Amino acid sequence: MSRVLLLSALSALFVGFPAFLTEAAPRVFQFNGQNYVLLRDWAERWQFELQSLKKDEEFRLANRTTALLFKLNSQRAEINGITVFLSFPLIAHQGEPYIASKDIDYLLLPILRPSKTRDRIRTIALCPGHGGKDAGFQVGAEQEKKYTLLLAREVQKSLHEAGFKVVLVRNSDEFVSFEDRTQIAKRRHADLYVSLHYNSAGPQNPDVHGSEVYCFTLAGTHSTNGGSTDSGLAEPGSRNNDQNVLLAYQMQKSLLRNLGMADRGVRRARFVMLRLAQMPAVLIEAGFMSNPDEMRRIKDPLHRRRTAQAILEALLAYKRIVES
Repeated sequence: MSRVLLLSALSALFVGFPAFLTEAAPRVFQFNGQNYVLLRDWAERWQFELQSLKKDEEFRLANRTTALLFKLNSQRAEINGITVFLSFPLIAHQGEPYIASKDIDYLLLPILRPSKTRDRIRTIALCPGHGGKDAGFQVGAEQEKKYTLLLAREVQKSLHEAGFKVVLVRNSDEFVSFEDRTQIAKRRHADLYVSLHYNSAGPQNPDVHGSEVYCFTLAGTHSTNGGSTDSGLAEPGSRNNDQNVLLAYQMQKSLLRNLGMADRGVRRARFVMLRLAQMPAVLIEAGFMSNPDEMRRIKDPLHRRRTAQAILEALLAYKRIVES
């Protein structure tokens, strides 16, 4: 593409934004097949002050309302104190930090500059993980499937009280296939899909604790926890990337602020339900059964109600942000 065409395309991309956003295109560097943007240029474009920390290994971008934190050669970042995982690590080129264009377009901007929708969010599909022959994680006699259903019922009650309609994908100890779970949500016209789970790091890692929230992995990229990239073909879960990641961010923020949990971040995965969901979808890991303290809280009805309230508050925050 010629320089003239490139500048024209960039100008078209920022139609409607203030003049300072279209004055100069950011400097781009290609590495491993990905376009990287000079972090300093992007900071200036969005009116952030860029500060180097820890011998130029960490970088803080801040303005009156937002603070971002990045670490060189790492995918871990923070948005207003909430951990998120980039699809590609921040890299250095000619002594300057560069960030992948995909992470700007498909992580940062959907959270910092979310788009509006004319649709109203009325119906939430709640999917208690596992069930029937699929027990999920088991710690002693305690099975994950039991506690995901108990949590789903608490969330259902909170949502009803807030005026939402609720689709409970399973309401008993039954096995429901991944495909059927997403189809139930689709048939019942759910606007959002929330999959409820608890985590485990195994008996050899009892100290691991905290909450994680997952959304679907971008096409052609690795999931947060590793694995190969996909074929790059479009999947149903890819169609709602901006809403997926915004919902995941709001969910993780609410869990941390309401429950005081350790922050294990907003992550990406190709879980079948996230891949097949045809509406914005997240999967919550609301604590580690393998951690004795968190297992005690998972079993506590009061903590379960507080978790349900945190999930409700995240859904209400998301609704306020996206509804025009």
